[in-house]
Amino acid sequence: MKRLNQQNTSSRRKPGSSWACLKKIPAFAGMTMLLGLATAPAIAADYTFAPNGCEFAMTFPEQPTSAERCDPAAPTQCTHSSVFVKVYGMDSSMRVTATCSPAEDNMLKRYSGDVMRFTLESMAKGNAKTYETGFNDLGTAKQAILLGSTPNDHDGEDVYMAQLWIGEKSVLTIEGVLTGVQTPDSDSTFTGIMKSIRTAPTKATATKADEETENKDKKEDKAEPEEPTKE
Repeated sequence: MKRLNQQNTSSRRKPGSSWACLKKIPAFAGMTMLLGLATAPAIAADYTFAPNGCEFAMTFPEQPTSAERCDPAAPTQCTHSSVFVKVYGMDSSMRVTATCSPAEDNMLKRYSGDVMRFTLESMAKGNAKTYETGFNDLGTAKQAILLGSTPNDHDGEDVYMAQLWIGEKSVLTIEGVLTGVQTPDSDSTFTGIMKSIRTAPTKATATKADEETENKDKKEDKAEPEEPTKE
């Protein structure tokens, strides 16, 4: 298993590079991971990826290309995906892909941190020559993250990041690649997108909560005593 050599990596990248920006984050589980990226500028909430039935959400600075694929045998079981691509001149670009799918039975309990890390490492093959991984158990969800890089033809490194989020009913997979010559604009946009990933109540859950509140209000209204009539 390859692990990131931070000294060798930093010597190949230029000051202000995307790698340096991503590494300026709080330590988690003994290594620096993309958790609570306080130093990254927030991006404008132009488009929120939060499909119906997905327990997770993230924000893109512009509307991505989106698609939905549903199981013919179970029309409510759908996989939602979005792809965001941005080009910075002729030598730099980014691509972020987000996919939210229905979770398997007891997936949240069955998938350990090691299994989730291994899944990301399998995804990173061909995308990152050096990388490090991390894991976080949020109780109602689990998060694994992989941050890696590979040398490019611009005397620097392409940045690769993958995240896997597992909830009780859904699974979110994210892959992001920042290639070529990085700029402050591409750095902040990439880290902003990755910072925005979060847990969120599903629309079905939110609707159910609203219905319960409404029913409670109706019961309270019925329970109010009537004013005595004056003779």
